[in-house]
Amino acid sequence: MNRRLRRQEQHNRRVASALDAVLARHEAGEAPVTKFDPSSSGLIVFSDQHKGARDGADDFRRSERAYNAALAYYFHKGHTLVELGDVEELWEEMPAVVIGRYPRPFELTSRFTQAGRSWRTLGNHDDLVTFPDPENPSP
Repeated sequence: MNRRLRRQEQHNRRVASALDAVLARHEAGEAPVTKFDPSSSGLIVFSDQHKGARDGADDFRRSERAYNAALAYYFHKGHTLVELGDVEELWEEMPAVVIGRYPRPFELTSRFTQAGRSWRTLGNHDDLVTFPDPENPSP
């Protein structure tokens, strides 16, 4: 079996296992519940930012100024930040590289986190953050 197919099967097993665990926690009444009142605050939702290394393949670099302005504005408005996966381009870059290239966006998102107004889901480009590949242990 080729490496790509083997890796995809491993990923599928991990995702299925994680979903089973979430369902079991939900059924046992142990899953966290996040309450949100849309009449008192709003949500700002970003998905698939794919922050990279600021090179030619990094599409986020063209959006950074608008992104930073939006985060600053909505933080002061009291909104909650929702990041729907693939925030960083971790299939192509190491986390330390991305964080080093984009300190301001990470500073702004950390404000939401510190204020308890941040939700983040993992995307397929984030799977190595949670589930290191034993054949390549350094994402």
